[in-house]
Amino acid sequence: MANKKNTEPKEAEVKEEVTEAEVKDPNEEYVEIRLFKDSGKYNSDVFVAVNGENCIVQRGKPVKIKRKFANVIMQQLDEDERTEAMISELTSKAADL
Repeated sequence: MANKKNTEPKEAEVKEEVTEAEVKDPNEEYVEIRLFKDSGKYNSDVFVAVNGENCIVQRGKPVKIKRKFANVIMQQLDEDERTEAMISELTSKAADL
């Protein structure tokens, strides 16, 4: 008799595929964020776009948005802080001259 190859998937392989299908992209999870609002520069809503998907985030209220949008906003806030620190440093050096 010829040996037939078993073409049925192994139990471990099936479980692994199911596990991978159940895993959600953490960037698609909703997180709560609240953006600062004042009557000056920070009073309008914020437009955020990531890979062709976008949203508008209201200021002054806690809102739930996808983590990928929150990450972009947080990165921009960090960059703004670094820029302000650099401007302050350069301004103080120029004043010393």
